[in-house]
Amino acid sequence: MCPVATQALFRSVHDWVPSGMPEPDERYTQQARSAWRSCLAELAVVVRAFGQLLRVEVEGTSVDGT
Repeated sequence: MCPVATQALFRSVHDWVPSGMPEPDERYTQQARSAWRSCLAELAVVVRAFGQLLRVEVEGTSVDGT
């Protein structure tokens, strides 16, 4: 589900950027960048955790190596 959500997220951005905005809105630029940074950082945590879960299932070991 995560890859599908990520693809949809970036597809929306890809479609939105070329169309431009009706008017420049510099008031929210820093807030938007901060929100994107947080969203992508949290997504990275989720993807890493999922990868770790898969590794544990395949290798048959726990997260701490026991």
